[in-house]
Amino acid sequence: MLSQRLDTPECTSWAQFYDHQVFPEGIPRHPSEPLYDREPQRIDAQYSVSGSLLASLFPFIKRKRIAQAELAYATDHDMWSAYRQQLESAFQGQMQRFTEDLAAWQERGSVFEQKQNRMNAAIDKLKLPYQGKEKGLERRA
Repeated sequence: MLSQRLDTPECTSWAQFYDHQVFPEGIPRHPSEPLYDREPQRIDAQYSVSGSLLASLFPFIKRKRIAQAELAYATDHDMWSAYRQQLESAFQGQMQRFTEDLAAWQERGSVFEQKQNRMNAAIDKLKLPYQGKEKGLERRA
């Protein structure tokens, strides 16, 4: 029955037999760059020592406040550096996973396309005998 149907050229649209699907998987998502707070600066207000009457009268008080400000800056900067390093390390891990996922996705897409091309080529082979009949009918008319 199918062969009789395929024998009639006006009823055969070979395009309907081709696999026109697109690869169903979306591309892996690229990780976003890490965002971190601004690096602490020695000139920030919280690390500066303001002049006071007591500090100007007693130099040891001024030295103590300067030492406290230096310690606060060093502590904050070390914490910021460790946090930034942690974020960058995590980002590098995400980038490595992304690269691996992207390569695997491309491989799956290639396999999908090869399979689709083989199936469509098989339809082309099936179509050849019927195309000859269509040309023969055109010559008779």
